[in-house]
Amino acid sequence: MHSCLQECLYLFFTCPLKKNSNGETNEDETQEMLVEIMLNMYREEQGVEELLAADKLQSLIIAAASLWDQCSHSWKVPAGRVLRTISKAQTKNSILYLQAVDCVKIAVQNLFKLADTLSACDVCEVVSIVLCFVKDSYPVSSALLTEFESNDGYQLLLKLQLTKSRIIFAVNNTLIAGTTLSGLEEGTDKELNAVMLKMVAALTVGCVRNTVVLKDYGMVPYIKIFLDDECYRGATLSILEQLSVINYEEYMSIVIGALCSSTQGELHLKLDLLKSLLRILNSPKSHSAFRTCSGFNGLLSLLSDMEGALQDPPRGLWAAVGQNRILELVFYTLQGITAALHLDPVNSNFFQRSGLFEKMAEDLGSLGCFWTQREWHIPLSLEKTRTFAEFLDAAFCSSEPFPAWLKNCIWILSFLDHMVKGTLHLENYFKEIKSEMGEASRDDQEGTQAQGEHPVFSKRPVNELRTSDCRDCVIVNPGAVCVMVRLLPKLYKEGHSQISQEIQCAVADHIQSLVKSEKSRQVMCGCGLLSAIITSCQDAFRNESHPLHLPLTRVFEKLASQSIEPDVLRQFLCLGGSLSVPSRPNAKSTEVLSCQENSKTALQTAVPLSSSPWVSKGSALALQTAMSLISMTSPRNLQLHSTALAPSFVEFDMSMEGYGCLYLPTLATVLGPSAEQSVSGGIGMGSRMFPPSSGLTLSCWFLVSKFGVVHNSHPLRFLTIVRHMSRTEQEFVCFSVSFSPQDCSLVISTEEVEFQPLDIMEPEGEVQNISTFPEQVQFGCGKLLVTGQWHHLMVTVAKEAKKNCIVSAFINGQMLGSAKMRYFQTLPGSCISMDPSSFIDVYGYIATPRVWKQKSSLVWRLGPTYLFEEAISVETMEMINKLGPQYCSNFQAVQLQGENQYGEKNPAQLVVEEKISFGINAVCSSFSTIQDIKSSYNEVDGRLVAKEIGINSRDSSTPIFLAKNIAGHLSGSLRTIGSVAVGQYGVRVFKSSPAATSLNFIGGPSVLLGLIAMASDDHTMYAAVKVLNSILNSSPMSEKLMRHIGGYQLLTYLLKRKTQLLNNRILQLMFSLVGTAELGCGSSVIKNYNAFQYILCNFELWMKAPENLDLTLFAHLVEILQCSRDGCQNAEVAHRVQMVPKLIFLFNDPEISNSRITVVCTILSHLLQGHFNTKDVLRIGLFLVYTLKPSSFDENQLCVDSTAEMSSEALSQTSGKTIWLRNQLLKMLLDVICSAKIHLSSEAQEEAFLALGPDWFLLFTQSYLHSSTVVLGIKLLLCFLHNHLLLNKFKEGIVAGRWLENSTAGLSILMDNLKTHPLVPDSGSILIFGFSVLQKCLTDHVHIPEIYLLVAGLFLAAPYSEPPEGDLDSMLQWILQQHVTENVLKNGLCAEAAALLLEMVHVCVQPIAGAEASWEIVYPGNVIQFLCLIYHSYTQDPVWHCPDFLKTLAMVAFHSGPPKGGSEGLLTPDGPAIAEGKGCTDSSSLPLLPHPAKKQVWDFLHILLMDSLLNIPANKQGHPLELLLEASPEDATSEQKRHFQTKVLLSAMDVFHDISQGEGKTRPRGDSSESTASVSMMNVTYFAQKLIEKMNSKMFAADSKQILLFIAKQITRVLEATVSQKDVFLSTMYSCLNRAILYCLSRPQQSLPEQFNVLNTLSVLQEQWDIIFATYNSSNNFIICLMHCLCQLNSGSYPEGFGVDAKPKLASYHQIFLAPSEEEKGSLPTPDHGNSLHILTSVFLIKFAIPQPTGDARNPSMILRSSCSHATLNCWNYSLTGQELYASLYRNHVQMLQCGYSKAAKEWMVLEEQLFHRRGPWGVASRSLEPRWILDCYEGPSRMRRRIQQASNQATMMRMKSEVESFYRKCTNSVAVAGELMLNGAEKETDEKGLDCNQLTFFPALHESFHSEDFLELCVERQIILQEFAENEKVVKMIVQGHTALEGVLLFGREHFYICECFVLSPLEEEIALEIFFKNGYSRFLVFHDFIALYINLKPYLGKQLLLSRQGHLQVGTVGDVPAYSRGVGTR
Repeated sequence: MHSCLQECLYLFFTCPLKKNSNGETNEDETQEMLVEIMLNMYREEQGVEELLAADKLQSLIIAAASLWDQCSHSWKVPAGRVLRTISKAQTKNSILYLQAVDCVKIAVQNLFKLADTLSACDVCEVVSIVLCFVKDSYPVSSALLTEFESNDGYQLLLKLQLTKSRIIFAVNNTLIAGTTLSGLEEGTDKELNAVMLKMVAALTVGCVRNTVVLKDYGMVPYIKIFLDDECYRGATLSILEQLSVINYEEYMSIVIGALCSSTQGELHLKLDLLKSLLRILNSPKSHSAFRTCSGFNGLLSLLSDMEGALQDPPRGLWAAVGQNRILELVFYTLQGITAALHLDPVNSNFFQRSGLFEKMAEDLGSLGCFWTQREWHIPLSLEKTRTFAEFLDAAFCSSEPFPAWLKNCIWILSFLDHMVKGTLHLENYFKEIKSEMGEASRDDQEGTQAQGEHPVFSKRPVNELRTSDCRDCVIVNPGAVCVMVRLLPKLYKEGHSQISQEIQCAVADHIQSLVKSEKSRQVMCGCGLLSAIITSCQDAFRNESHPLHLPLTRVFEKLASQSIEPDVLRQFLCLGGSLSVPSRPNAKSTEVLSCQENSKTALQTAVPLSSSPWVSKGSALALQTAMSLISMTSPRNLQLHSTALAPSFVEFDMSMEGYGCLYLPTLATVLGPSAEQSVSGGIGMGSRMFPPSSGLTLSCWFLVSKFGVVHNSHPLRFLTIVRHMSRTEQEFVCFSVSFSPQDCSLVISTEEVEFQPLDIMEPEGEVQNISTFPEQVQFGCGKLLVTGQWHHLMVTVAKEAKKNCIVSAFINGQMLGSAKMRYFQTLPGSCISMDPSSFIDVYGYIATPRVWKQKSSLVWRLGPTYLFEEAISVETMEMINKLGPQYCSNFQAVQLQGENQYGEKNPAQLVVEEKISFGINAVCSSFSTIQDIKSSYNEVDGRLVAKEIGINSRDSSTPIFLAKNIAGHLSGSLRTIGSVAVGQYGVRVFKSSPAATSLNFIGGPSVLLGLIAMASDDHTMYAAVKVLNSILNSSPMSEKLMRHIGGYQLLTYLLKRKTQLLNNRILQLMFSLVGTAELGCGSSVIKNYNAFQYILCNFELWMKAPENLDLTLFAHLVEILQCSRDGCQNAEVAHRVQMVPKLIFLFNDPEISNSRITVVCTILSHLLQGHFNTKDVLRIGLFLVYTLKPSSFDENQLCVDSTAEMSSEALSQTSGKTIWLRNQLLKMLLDVICSAKIHLSSEAQEEAFLALGPDWFLLFTQSYLHSSTVVLGIKLLLCFLHNHLLLNKFKEGIVAGRWLENSTAGLSILMDNLKTHPLVPDSGSILIFGFSVLQKCLTDHVHIPEIYLLVAGLFLAAPYSEPPEGDLDSMLQWILQQHVTENVLKNGLCAEAAALLLEMVHVCVQPIAGAEASWEIVYPGNVIQFLCLIYHSYTQDPVWHCPDFLKTLAMVAFHSGPPKGGSEGLLTPDGPAIAEGKGCTDSSSLPLLPHPAKKQVWDFLHILLMDSLLNIPANKQGHPLELLLEASPEDATSEQKRHFQTKVLLSAMDVFHDISQGEGKTRPRGDSSESTASVSMMNVTYFAQKLIEKMNSKMFAADSKQILLFIAKQITRVLEATVSQKDVFLSTMYSCLNRAILYCLSRPQQSLPEQFNVLNTLSVLQEQWDIIFATYNSSNNFIICLMHCLCQLNSGSYPEGFGVDAKPKLASYHQIFLAPSEEEKGSLPTPDHGNSLHILTSVFLIKFAIPQPTGDARNPSMILRSSCSHATLNCWNYSLTGQELYASLYRNHVQMLQCGYSKAAKEWMVLEEQLFHRRGPWGVASRSLEPRWILDCYEGPSRMRRRIQQASNQATMMRMKSEVESFYRKCTNSVAVAGELMLNGAEKETDEKGLDCNQLTFFPALHESFHSEDFLELCVERQIILQEFAENEKVVKMIVQGHTALEGVLLFGREHFYICECFVLSPLEEEIALEIFFKNGYSRFLVFHDFIALYINLKPYLGKQLLLSRQGHLQVGTVGDVPAYSRGVGTR
């Protein structure tokens, strides 16, 4: 079938049919049917294959090539169609067939013959058939092409081309000559030429070889001439496009040259060239040629040539061209630019850097449809608005009544919008017009369009625009947005205001929608959009009512929050300042003001910020600017560091290419011994070894925007270190840190893995690990990683011995884990040795390198990254974590924001310089090229970077992102140059420079303070303060600048000036500024010390503010100080800023309310609880002393309780309110000391107590003080005395006045710097014995029950707690129940407290005049009962035998009144009973004691006696019995002493009587044993001796029979007892008995009672004969004496008795036998008779005499009591000095406020001039005066003054001076009001001399003459000097001798010296001149008399030795930290 059809075709083609009579062949229908069948069959390869079976294909081709002129005319075209169809379906077999039969060869040969005979058209038609077979076979086989070339096929084509050219040349010549060739049809030749060009084009399409041949034959210049003719243009462009494949530059030069050389009328040429250009630009390889051939400028020139082309109506040449064609040309031009920019960073960078977007905007704006005039319309209110998409939709709709200019604008903006998105070159809005159309048809079309018809578009992209507004648009060409912004103001037309504003708003909203996402904003920040907005739309910013104001402001604010250049921000600020506002006072008015005498009037006129008409406009400007800055600086998302600025970063997006990384070349280079140094890259000297010897640390900040999907998780590769040994091919990964999202773990590996693609990497486990430690560890991260937040990763590798290490990982400071693992190998891979000439190159990757390409949705950002070659400590890690991701330095001088502001520590070095391998931060980066890297660094790194990126190592155009190694300048060995971004689409860099940062370069906080100064209403004030708070919290640099300029002091100054504008919202902003606003939500620790010190702690500011802001402030302080987490730290900060003194000074305000006092005391309590220190305690103690009044006033006359409710009562020393305030402070101190919250340590208690001293506490126990104060004072004192160490010191004595001395130490009183005699307390020392004075003081307050309770608490070691209400008895019972027994058992009872209780009882039990109060009767009994209960609970406590306690108890029991009934009345009814024997005295005959509590006292004493006599052996020194017997008041009479001692002895006798009866109550402590019996016998013997002693001294007045019977009975006990040493006891007892008998028998017998006593004695001798005269009593002396007595009694001699009275100074035997007459003489008696008996008796008495106590008989208590009054007087003197000190401190405080305000006012004046100067941000707004210029004193080379400066405005100076003087007057008045609280009621002294302070200054006071110091404190000049002093300055030297030409003084402080000009005159003498040059270029010239004094005083301030010379040359010194130069000028 196939062959038959082919045969038929051959026959029909070669054999023409004969024509019929009509001239027709009648073959049309048959021909059409046959041809269609053959076309259908031969389109398939199978049909062609079957055709080869018949040998007719060759015949048909050869027939066409040789018999074309003879063939059938009607079958030529069908045959050609069939042959072309067969050509397209060629197979390999068909090609072999044609090659075998030499088909192409024969055809070419035949065509050479036909070329001379046939017409050009026929030849071209045949050639085209042959060429089709050649062309279509080439993709399968090049055999036919080879055959065509080898048989001179190209010569054939050349022949045909030359023939064609000759014809054209002839025609042209003929036309030029004006002749016509007959018979030549021009149109036919043009068609022939077109066919030939098409044939050449067909040969070159897809055939590089043909194109090369064409170029080699030099045909390109001939071909491009056909571009001008539209008939040839298509084929010509096709040939040129094929030519571009081999040479893009040649193509671009031709096309762009043709575009640039085309005229305005050649519109179609431009369109065709642009379309061809678009087709070529689809290839990225053509972009470079386009750029180098000035393609961008060429296309933009097309736009420039179309100036005015779219005017309405059209004008000039453009009127004949349809606007549709003009828009089409604009479209294709923009398409070409977009195509050239598409995904080409080089072209994009070039276009942006060359400012071509600006030129594009200018050219588009000049097309005629945009408004070009500067006159602007009045803004209108828009009722309805349409979106940009709706406008574009309407522009497509022909029915929409849009003017032509508007439609054109909309379409151009639509083009730009697609250009923004990078899709414009893919769009085709215009219908393609067939290139075959003739000129006539095109002209018809253009004419039609010129008549106003709408353009014909191919599609309407409305839906795309609408959807693009809803989704996150990706901005590809951000510069196009800038073009839209620049065209935005030009969308206007006269007469169309409404629609103009509507389209403007629509475009502005569309632009705003383009920057919705953070990424889009960041992209737009880098292309200059902010600058475009600020320069193009100034009117919109100036006018708030402008419809574009709001949307453009929003766009501007959104972008500025990401990054903004400082100059652009300054333009933004200046725009607001260019508003039309009233001007300041003009120069003329200023001159008038300067001459006025009334400074007040001048002030009111000259102050621009408070009274001028500029205020309202200035406030509006401030509000507008502040609101914008707030939006720019407020955080827009919550991150880890939400208040901090976003850092610069590098973003890696794995969804684009699957890879993207930072490549770090040459981390280290390990050189062999003989390796050349030139093979190493990097920077630095010497090679850096790897692996590091001690370990390494990786620090990295990162943020994950989006994780990849779980099934295709892409790891976050934080660092991968690869190394490669030279002369080997393999590269090995030796260290990697990555995060695996799949299992949420951090993976750290030191395994050597070959660096190769993922698909061929060896599986894990194939390499054996010979180490016992793993080579890879994983740490789970849990939920620590949160998307959208910045995290800090720290990995430390600490090397240990034996090739192992400890790896630890931290996220945000929280440890993930720690493990041991294997350390790095020495050599890479499996290498075991290294060739001496080889080297190892170590490099790294951050993120995913190209070799590990893997697409994923992972997007993450990298912040600052560091690698240290040591394992840093946890403390360093915490510091780095605190620094945040904004830190961009090398940790060499680290200082956290807000820290070390009060410390003296230098900034810390966290890491040694040499240990920092690299630091990468995007903020320190730039775009470079390979050539730049080579020239700036080295050749090696350039080649490495080029190889990694994949570009030529000689490239100089491709921009390369290079993040420099910020540690590159540090000392140390080789380091990497930095990191290079690898990945065109997967890596994005953003440099963060938000408004908060850029503001620092245009004034910083000064600008913000200016906003506050301009505020005139509370809304503006709030906005201005809010932006200040936002910037200072987010920008550490701003905060540092704020401190540097003294901004917090200036802010306080401005707030004081605008106190009426303050409100609670502003105060809350201040809390936020300090860092304590977010209570409960985070850390409330004080972060900003300066703001806290100068603003929040400026309580005078807030006390005067409205809305009771001070109470809000106080409540906030309470909250932050009582916070359990941060309270202590905040309290420490508060102590540093001296909050306690500032709070105390508030109490000097006489109008302060009680509520404020209460909350201030609460603050003080929390301050001390959080940070207890003696300095603050001393200041509080000093003020408490200040509240004390003279002792002449009794405070108990005032009612404190009612006063507390009276807030209107003035605070004075004599007011009840003062007492209430004092009590509140005492309560506060008590709460702190006794606080269970802080558990104040014993060391802190001791420090505080010793700092105050005992006399301070005793000041509050004085008798005239209010009882409530006394109770609180004793509470506070006893709270300290619970500390045993303090109790002992208090008892032993402490020097008085310590509180005053310590309060004075370290004080820096500003006034004292220039005083002659500063206040210094008396340093005399007085020893205070605390308990002695306290005992005396408590006796004045025995009526207060709380005091008993407090002392009882000390006695029981029970800490203070509030008891329930009730009487004293219930209180004592309560504390007895509440006290802790273990404390008593551990520490014992307090004897001193017991003594205090007994002393108070002692006062109460004394007789008083008049009726007794109920408490006087009840309280002593309650106390004694309490003591008894305590005794029974703690019987064994040593306090019961303490001498002080017993003596005091004895004083209580001692009867001070005269005894009744003489000696007979000693035995009272309540005394001890003597039960045995007749003649016993009746106890009922004794008198009653005066106080009911006496009986309780004696009962208690009896109990103690019983205990001591039972358990305490008499051989111990100071037995309780003896202590009780010897105790007596100082003023007691001998009769009273005898009465007391008799009662004590009788009580003791009763005790022994009870013992002898064996009652249970007398049973001794412990088990009965021989030792117990021995103690009893010993004590009986001792007591018997004491009894006889007292009887002999007549101090025991008892019945003789009673004494004898007692001794006899005790002898019987001894005889019956089974104890050791019984003989000794008996001997002693009988001795006592014998002496008693002799004493009783020798008494007088004159009266009847006396005779009865003698008779009773004799009766006892008879009754107790067996005992008395037992064998144990074998004393011969006793028998002799007894016989003598009996003889005397029997004879009746000596009825007056024959004994002697006791004399203290005589021996015992003299005491018995002295005669009454001799008692007065004090001499020894001479007996009249019985001399021998007297001698014997004396001998007997001497043997048994009891010795008298020896030693110092002085009573220590007498000494102490005698000094109590003296100590109290001196303590009061100290208190007077302390009150004077506090008053001085308060005056100094006021002085400091004055100086601070004056200094701030002066500094603000200077700053104000800078802000509102004509070159300042708001200079235009203020319209400041034309400045006067003077010569600046800054000196340059050769001491030339080449600078000028603006002279200060005189009106401003007058305003500042008047304002400061006004503040001085206010402060002076406040001091005068506070001065009403004077010491001791003294009156304030006033200076009535009226001295003028404007005369010479205070310095004459240095010579102690002229003026008093009170006058000096009011001197204004003095204030000027004082305000310049540094903090805590102390002037140590003054030199006041200056030169007459310039008055001055030089002050030398501790660390600074001060030059005070214009102050002092001095006589003219020989002087030394000194000129000091400062670093800022200025100098000071000083002249001095004394060269030596100058040198000595100046030398400590100079770092180098200062040598002053008289020769006039310079010497170098250092003034503090500022280098200075001194010039010795010479002498005069």
